[in-house]
Amino acid sequence: MFRSLEGSFQSPVKETNPVPVFWPMGGIGGNLTLSAAVIEGHPFILFEKFTVEGIVDAIKRHALTSIALTPTMLRMIYDANVPAEDLSSLIAFFGGSGPLDPAMQDKVEERYGKPVIWALGATEFCGTAIAWTLDLHREFSRTKRGSAGRPLSGCHVRITDPDSGEP
Repeated sequence: MFRSLEGSFQSPVKETNPVPVFWPMGGIGGNLTLSAAVIEGHPFILFEKFTVEGIVDAIKRHALTSIALTPTMLRMIYDANVPAEDLSSLIAFFGGSGPLDPAMQDKVEERYGKPVIWALGATEFCGTAIAWTLDLHREFSRTKRGSAGRPLSGCHVRITDPDSGEP
């Protein structure tokens, strides 16, 4: 858990406005979002559940610079055709919890003119284990499409043959 919280402290985005907390508290995403806000001393907005209208209102009202979304939440914003000016304060769309279809990433980036920065992990890992950064996106977004990013500090990964288990 501390490794995942450490990642939020190293983020290039330093939120000074309230942190939106809308991921379920029954999973690691909601717990880490709330914990990081409290530890960093940020005010937070606790949503009963995610809605496009609610998050867009919070972005506009508080000029939020970052939000963390699941693939479904990102698609909901895209499908609602939210005007780009309503999301103008965002530096990027951050997210995770599952793989993101590269075609959806392209659509969001084209419509909103903001990078989509993705991370992967699991409750069993106490959060994020592999992630993109803004710098990685600038350097590799077109050549490493569909990649999960790079392991966070302290995480070790290996690629193995699914049949033999050999690296």
